[in-house]
Amino acid sequence: MRYPLHLIALSLSLFGAACVNDSDSLLYRGGGGGDFAPEYDAEDPLGDDDDNDDDAGTGESVGGGPEILNLDPSPEASSHHYRAPLFVAFTAEASGTNIAVYDDEGVLLPTDENWSSDGNRVWITPQPRLEPDSQYSVEIELGTQLLVFDFRTSTIGLLDDGVDLTGAVFSMDLSTITVESPAGLGPIQDPLSPRVPLLQLGDIVYGETNLTFGLGVDEAGSYAQDLCTRAGQVMADGDVTLSQALVDADVELLSFQVGDATIEVEQAVLQFDVLPAGNGLTELNLSGYVRATSLNTLLGTDASCELIAGSSTGACEPCLLGDGECIWTELSGISGERVDLNLDIAVTPESDGCPEDAVAPFGCSAQGDGAASLIALLFSTLLVGYRRRSA
Repeated sequence: MRYPLHLIALSLSLFGAACVNDSDSLLYRGGGGGDFAPEYDAEDPLGDDDDNDDDAGTGESVGGGPEILNLDPSPEASSHHYRAPLFVAFTAEASGTNIAVYDDEGVLLPTDENWSSDGNRVWITPQPRLEPDSQYSVEIELGTQLLVFDFRTSTIGLLDDGVDLTGAVFSMDLSTITVESPAGLGPIQDPLSPRVPLLQLGDIVYGETNLTFGLGVDEAGSYAQDLCTRAGQVMADGDVTLSQALVDADVELLSFQVGDATIEVEQAVLQFDVLPAGNGLTELNLSGYVRATSLNTLLGTDASCELIAGSSTGACEPCLLGDGECIWTELSGISGERVDLNLDIAVTPESDGCPEDAVAPFGCSAQGDGAASLIALLFSTLLVGYRRRSA
């Protein structure tokens, strides 16, 4: 079956589809977060409320140098996700600022720092990552000032006693998705459709599990499997592990079926946390090199790399594992809730009442908006969302 370009939304995030129609949408954030700082409402990031000149973080320049503009986590916060990097924004170029992170015993943690090109924002990633439900301290040496604050990670990453995740099915919420790469695709908006992408955990044996993808129908909070689309397992050439609440796959090749096309992702990293009570998942992230042949097959074209180059800052490059070209892709921030459903991979789509050819993505008109919209759709989600044609 050939899929016309204007009817397809290939997905590379995990589970859904999105539309590019609203230039004012705030749901797309591209380029590794370099242009978007975490929201922080306090006027004083360090919690100082006096006007003394010896206080840094009050919005006044110390010796003409940069000041702290924004922090994530904020001082005394208790909701920081243990896998998320720390973030500091400055009022001016501040690269080289000494930033240290300590655990609750005062041990200095090794960190990686990623500075923005203008030198006024930095992301700090502890190595190894932080622990859930733990206390940490941050020291920022800014000019002659030494700024110190504490924060705590949330309980996400831990499971409550007695929680059973075998066979758990989660519906995916794409409203919080962040497209890190390829950058410059333009805004997307939350898909509005009764079709929802679903993810199921398989049996859990010695800390390993498997994943199944499918689509469902949400009718007033009651979910059912979409019998017009096929559910299937994701194939990985390595282990999909479950450690505490973290599902983690770091594999050379991950593949899954979308219609007649096999989508292949080289050097794929997939991670998400199940919420402590087992009633949802959060911070689902995916990265890897997507093979252009996968996109070509799905789209019925041999020019997917040209479309990417013309609609984003991304570019195809030689694949690392095989012949051909690949495009580096990073997506993050997907969440989901647990639903009472079991995905059946043996279900064969019924012909009666189901479309026989190309179908439109979730909540989108079948009328295309050109190459830029197509590419934004391509990299907004990982699974094609199908929608029955109206009679």
